[in-house]
Amino acid sequence: MSVNSVGREIPQEVNGRVLRPFRGAFTTPPADQPVCSARRQKLVVPGESKLLSSLAEAIKASGLKDGMTISFHHSFREGDMIIGQVLTAISELGIKGLRFAPSAVVNIKAPSIVDFVRKGTINRIEASGIRGELGDAVIDGLMDNPVVLRPHGARPRAIEAGELEIDVAFIGASSADEYGNATGLTGPNTCGSLGYSFIDARSARTVVIITDHLVPYPCVPASIS
Repeated sequence: MSVNSVGREIPQEVNGRVLRPFRGAFTTPPADQPVCSARRQKLVVPGESKLLSSLAEAIKASGLKDGMTISFHHSFREGDMIIGQVLTAISELGIKGLRFAPSAVVNIKAPSIVDFVRKGTINRIEASGIRGELGDAVIDGLMDNPVVLRPHGARPRAIEAGELEIDVAFIGASSADEYGNATGLTGPNTCGSLGYSFIDARSARTVVIITDHLVPYPCVPASIS
């Protein structure tokens, strides 16, 4: 165990990552390491459609496998229907041991995220906050692995620094076109800015945009292009 600046003991590592105890503001300079902020590019042949017929097909096309990391944003708050649908599809495909790394966890009850932890679909959680049923379950000892929580500013920093690598980002949008340009500002279920997921859209190995309002190309104004 290590001791931080307020005398609290912390483990020396979490999920295989060595931890540095907090020693006070400005006492630990940032590591001299490359910033992993370059946007990943994939080939799309002109005329080729990016549209897929189902979540299961999108998950298969993303290359998601056991042990990888998935992310979501929480701009829809407790009205979010995407996380439950995606996790259900992943579970039905038999994929397990995922790191669940959303921008934050709100109280989603149908289906419960707790159920996917108990099934083994999720075995690690890294977020900017956990509320509701999942938060209570974590406090009661649901997780075998420690949960990592970061402020909203620290999450993008961790992704850029390569500390949190996103394999597949599932981004809900109130409007999107067939090329993946997306916004949260138009459509029947607007959620406002998609800012929480900007870092995911830029840094994830694969990005899946999910919408209930497909618009003609180009989707404007596009929050994510």
